Amino acid sequence: MAQPAPMNQHDEARTALQRWVSQFAPLVMDEGPLDASALRDRLTRVEKLKAELPRVKDQKIFLSLTDDGELLRTFSMAQDQLHGLENDLRKQLSHQAPGDPESIADLGLLQDRLAERAARVEMGANEVVPEILELETSPRQIGTGIGIGIFGLGWTAFTTVHCVLMIGGMWKAMGPVALFMLLFYAIFFGVGGLMLAGAFYSFCDESISLDGFELTIRRKLLSFTWESKKTLDPKLRAQIHTQTSTDSDSGRQSHTKSIQMTDINGKEIKLAMGATEAKRQQIVNQINAYLSVQRGD
Repeated sequence: MAQPAPMNQHDEARTALQRWVSQFAPLVMDEGPLDASALRDRLTRVEKLKAELPRVKDQKIFLSLTDDGELLRTFSMAQDQLHGLENDLRKQLSHQAPGDPESIADLGLLQDRLAERAARVEMGANEVVPEILELETSPRQIGTGIGIGIFGLGWTAFTTVHCVLMIGGMWKAMGPVALFMLLFYAIFFGVGGLMLAGAFYSFCDESISLDGFELTIRRKLLSFTWESKKTLDPKLRAQIHTQTSTDSDSGRQSHTKSIQMTDINGKEIKLAMGATEAKRQQIVNQINAYLSVQRGD
């Protein structure tokens, strides 16, 4: 019986790359939730692929872009992501099996937990968790309020005059149809309203209280106090949020920072826009420390 002819170097290299890519594929094709055992199996696969990588790369020189371009591109993309996939698997393992020697600690999450623990110590939560957390989140910003208020008043006044003149002129030519222009001007009145609201909030002292997951926001101006109540999503944490806006004329960007939380309906809650960076971070740590105790973390 005749023996099959041995493969040439091109065929051997192509088979080696195809086999390596096939073994790599399950690492990215199946992204479902994995338990600790499955994660360890995948890490074993990664170690095997890493061990075979130098030999496969040596054989790659026998392939050509003309005949094997797709295979070579796939192999190149896969080897570039192998290290990142290994790190992701080790981080996932640290959540599934904390302390596993094959895992890598999630440094970001670890830093957050350390900050929360420091906040608990600061507010005495290691001994007695306060039933209601009371925090001053933002002092009044008189200068900011005046600046925003003057611009907001000017914007709204100009829009009002322009609106009256424009619709008045169109009324003579078109009659009641001119009132449809109010839909257009509503955009500009809305912007003016937001600026005036921002000025009002800048003049107020802002504080909050947390009773479990029930958040009360208080804003005080002189002897007047306004309250709003929200129920927080217990699964989400407070975080510092940066909102970037770009001036359409100059192209300059401005950044506004605040503390952002989410209520049970998925709506954003923004606080502490007038606080300093250090104070804002301290407030976030205290809120997350309090909420972690309520969750039983």
